[in-house]
Amino acid sequence: MFIQQNLDHASWRFIREDLSPAQAAAPAFDDAAWETVTLPHCAHLEPSVCNEQWEGICWYRLRIMAEPEWEKKIVYLEFDGAMQKSEFYVNGKYYFTHEGGYQRFVVPLTNMLKPGEENLIAIRLDNRPTCNCPPGQPWESLDFCYYSGIYRSVRLNVKEKIHISDPLEVNIEAGGGIFLQTLNADEQSARIRCSAHVMHSTLYGEVWNLPQKADTPVPCTLEIEMLNADGVPAADKITMEASIRPNMDHTYCTEFDVASPRLWSPDTPYLYTVRFTLIHEGKVLETQTVRYGIRVMTFTRKDGWIINGKITPILGTNHHQDFPQIGNAAPDTMQRRDAMIIKRAGYNLIRLAHYPQSRAFLDACDELGICVMAPIAGWQFVSYNSTFINNVLRDCRELIRCERNRPCVALWEVSLNETYPNAWLQEEMHRIAHREYPGEHCYTCGDVYGLFEGWDVLFNRTKLNNREKPVIVREYGDWSFGGGKSTSRRTRKDGEYDLLRQAWNYQWSHNRMPTEDGYIGGCTWCMFDYNNGLRDLLCECGDGDNYRYPKYKYYFYMSQGTKEPMVYLATRREWKEKTVVFSNCDEVELFLNGKSVARQKPDGGENTAYHTTGNPNWETVLRPWELDGLTVEIYNGGNCENLAHPPFTFVGLPTDDGELKAVGYIEGKAVAEHTVRTAGEPAGLRIDVREDGVPITDDDIVFVDVYLVDANGTTVTDNELNVTLESSGNVYVIGESCRQMEGGIVSFVLKVVKKEGFTLKACGADFVSPEWTM
Repeated sequence: MFIQQNLDHASWRFIREDLSPAQAAAPAFDDAAWETVTLPHCAHLEPSVCNEQWEGICWYRLRIMAEPEWEKKIVYLEFDGAMQKSEFYVNGKYYFTHEGGYQRFVVPLTNMLKPGEENLIAIRLDNRPTCNCPPGQPWESLDFCYYSGIYRSVRLNVKEKIHISDPLEVNIEAGGGIFLQTLNADEQSARIRCSAHVMHSTLYGEVWNLPQKADTPVPCTLEIEMLNADGVPAADKITMEASIRPNMDHTYCTEFDVASPRLWSPDTPYLYTVRFTLIHEGKVLETQTVRYGIRVMTFTRKDGWIINGKITPILGTNHHQDFPQIGNAAPDTMQRRDAMIIKRAGYNLIRLAHYPQSRAFLDACDELGICVMAPIAGWQFVSYNSTFINNVLRDCRELIRCERNRPCVALWEVSLNETYPNAWLQEEMHRIAHREYPGEHCYTCGDVYGLFEGWDVLFNRTKLNNREKPVIVREYGDWSFGGGKSTSRRTRKDGEYDLLRQAWNYQWSHNRMPTEDGYIGGCTWCMFDYNNGLRDLLCECGDGDNYRYPKYKYYFYMSQGTKEPMVYLATRREWKEKTVVFSNCDEVELFLNGKSVARQKPDGGENTAYHTTGNPNWETVLRPWELDGLTVEIYNGGNCENLAHPPFTFVGLPTDDGELKAVGYIEGKAVAEHTVRTAGEPAGLRIDVREDGVPITDDDIVFVDVYLVDANGTTVTDNELNVTLESSGNVYVIGESCRQMEGGIVSFVLKVVKKEGFTLKACGADFVSPEWTM
């Protein structure tokens, strides 16, 4: 018997108050006045621009009915994330403390519960930073927000004493649980190595009888099957036998071949299912499945990123799990929508900045074909006390043990971001990764400003001593263009020219980076705007705002990475000196009010300096007089020789109002088009509920956009109108229900209790939208 129960919708009780354990952890304590919540849960709703994050103590209580048969079972809770120091009490007694807010951890309850009775689990949660675990940086000095609460899922697991272990249940190097590795693979065959760790646990009180059972065999059978996406066997079934006496364990190991495998890659993310069935005396004790993609990856200085023998250009970005109002506490559907947005832009590599991220997000990356740099938590802080060091090394081990079977993980960033600790610590982190993931397909990466260059893939730095390893630019496009006043930090409110300047900064950088010695790819900073403790405003350099609404920069990268023909007019008809079109087509033709006014091929001019005084580099920030917009010409027709698809810059077009349409051609055939219209006078409001490729479900959270439109439905630029979103039925607005427009658009966060039976209406000044009903 193996029971796994999701506890997200259990009767969690919550209070944001620093009560004493004698009160809050006591089974007899009356928590009727506490709030009833579901998970994921943020302990404090923050404003969309979070200038002062809440920090403090909160409590959660959960009552669990332990069935009588659990008395001889293995029972544990599995937390995907809780911020960030968690004290556990079981039936009023202190149990233990877990430190760390981002990685999955388990809470063993075997021998702790009272069978046949209701048991109380009380958790005292403290989200304040601590020098005992990373990141450790005080929030006001941190370039993101910790936020709060049990912000990811919790599961209850009940297993037989003979069971497949969880890799976090034990501490076995490159072991515990299930471990799959592709040793080699091509289109003809693949060789897979597989191990599964099985424990025969002993309950407290049984150990005194073990000598009497020393010679008694306990036969256990493990069956392994690999199935394709249709459920058909893709390899011969494997059956292995072992005798596992009480209080002992055994690791089943084998290798097998898969003929004509469907290989996993960003373009073809094919997933198999590997099924493990544990049997004792003819009884199935447990069945576990692992989704697995067969692929091999290498990184070399000469050829770059090679997936299944094919050179793959890197198009990367960074991703924070920051969401407006709810912080980190986003449901699985929102996590998947983020991945869908990133995939649609054409990115094939995401750096998970700067901590392990949601299981649902990584599941989506496996399914959609987006590779990731998987990091431990860290940001510009190190403490050499033994607790901090031990937690850092634990994080390295557990990161790999949790995510090693994912095809999406390309690189292990077992490095404290921008921290540069003493070399001995970095060397040990690198060694841990290779011990936990032995073989030739493990690649570490990390910062090198501390002069340590032992990672397999180096992050960029001028004057690198190593001339043999590949180099990735881990963050680009933002800081170099003005630091905290970067001209890459722009919003719809700033207008068309500034949004184009943001896109130009990234294009200029993206084009220049391949000239750097050893460069094999880079990751933009950052995918979405995000909150942080360093400044009073959002960091606004994202491809999209913090509500995930795209800026022009998003479409520039789409033109570089997507395989589908696309064309996008990056204009609101405000800046008529130039018209910029992002496209992956051979030619683009423009039509103004139905008449062709220009047709041309992509830009092909020479590379130019960013500024008359020179160029920013990855360590030097431009000065104010180099950012004045007068001595920097954007979209000059050049700086595109290293781009997969240069933009199309049109100059001297007629300035008449009306409809402007771009048509993209490939080999002379029209394959894509995009139209913008000059806006008239405001006439009303329009509501759009954004699904982003993931249908709305019960117990969901979605973004709702409200547009100020003219009589033809064209968005009217406005930065002043305050809009209120009203809701009725099975939904409610989370946090701010009245917000100011930016560029004629304003977004809200909507909680969907039930996916049907609700109505939305937007009001602003004299405008009222039609009702939006589902």
